[in-house]
Amino acid sequence: MRISAVWYAVNRWDEAKHFYGEVLGLKQTYCNDEAGWAAFATDGTPPLFLVRRPDSVRGDANATVTLETERLEALYGRLAQMGVRVEPIQEANTRIFTLYDPDGNRLEVSEAHAKDRGSRSSVSP
Repeated sequence: MRISAVWYAVNRWDEAKHFYGEVLGLKQTYCNDEAGWAAFATDGTPPLFLVRRPDSVRGDANATVTLETERLEALYGRLAQMGVRVEPIQEANTRIFTLYDPDGNRLEVSEAHAKDRGSRSSVSP
């Protein structure tokens, strides 16, 4: 068994599409505004879907998606400068930070390690 997709319920439709496409830099591969769903590519791993379901939005009570980047500091700085709600970078087994989309859905971004590159989702710095 494998994960085939990950999706977030959103209420703020246009803001959510902008956030995942323009702010995080994920490539939008499909969008149906009438039906209320959009797909974003995540570098060979399952796609990330947005589904317009105002009655299902629960903010950070939903699952958490962890993305990966080789330029953690640059991405963190860019997101913070754009006014995205971000928490401080944590250092444990890996460097990681938490951020929130316009509907309050929680995401994490971790730093890529050389041996892991190419095997996980990544976002643009």
